[in-house]
Amino acid sequence: ELPNKCYKINVFFLNKVQDKYNKSALLVFICSALLFFYLIFKWLKFKRSVSVSKRDTVIHSEEKQTIGHFYFYPKQQKLVKASHEISLSKKECEILTVFIKRPNEIITRDELTKEVWEDHGVFVGRSLDTYISKLRKKLKVDESIQITNIHGVGYKLELNHYN
Repeated sequence: ELPNKCYKINVFFLNKVQDKYNKSALLVFICSALLFFYLIFKWLKFKRSVSVSKRDTVIHSEEKQTIGHFYFYPKQQKLVKASHEISLSKKECEILTVFIKRPNEIITRDELTKEVWEDHGVFVGRSLDTYISKLRKKLKVDESIQITNIHGVGYKLELNHYN
């Protein structure tokens, strides 16, 4: 029997010969991983730039729309006729966009309110009529454009191309 707390442990570490091939393999692995991540980064950047350029092409083609004698710029929320520029509110712009998508067609009040107010805030009963009235005043400069009330149904953007 050995007395308590009187133990000595001698530990010896053997010198392991470093394998130069292990260091080389690790270096190759790290370089390969860095190259792999670099290529993925470049590919994603290229893919994003291609999608942005496609989107920009679509935006530029939709950026300016013609309505009567006006140019309509939805992004800038304005109408331009010659040197005359008219600012639009966000709701006026959204309503006009709906009308431009379907010129000379009747658009029901329900369609307009759903398209413009569904996810964008509170709709008060006469809000649509107020915005239509404001749009009419702004568009009256051009006689070839008229927003007509279809009683009990909705509205119609009439474009007369003979003016």
